[in-house]
Amino acid sequence: MWETAGNRRYYYRYRTERGRSRRIYVGCGPLAELAAALDEQERAERQDERDAWAAARVQCDRLLPSLLNLDDDTNILTTAALYASGFHQFERHWRLRHDLRPD
Repeated sequence: MWETAGNRRYYYRYRTERGRSRRIYVGCGPLAELAAALDEQERAERQDERDAWAAARVQCDRLLPSLLNLDDDTNILTTAALYASGFHQFERHWRLRHDLRPD
């Protein structure tokens, strides 16, 4: 953040350390201009990353109902196939019926 005192501009960075905000002097002149440009570039990259994550979250939220329907349909088809093959469910485990077990 640029601050002006008299005729000069000074560049400061603000950082949070251990829950407290600190103002760190960077400088003035060309070096401070470069530091400010780099800080702005980092801020823009972080914002782009946040925007990308938000877009991915929206897409996931949009696809979630379809995925849950697919999961339900898969469970129904699996259950039907196992019953048709002679299996039954005992205490949440699939087992072959006694009369169909090979001896």
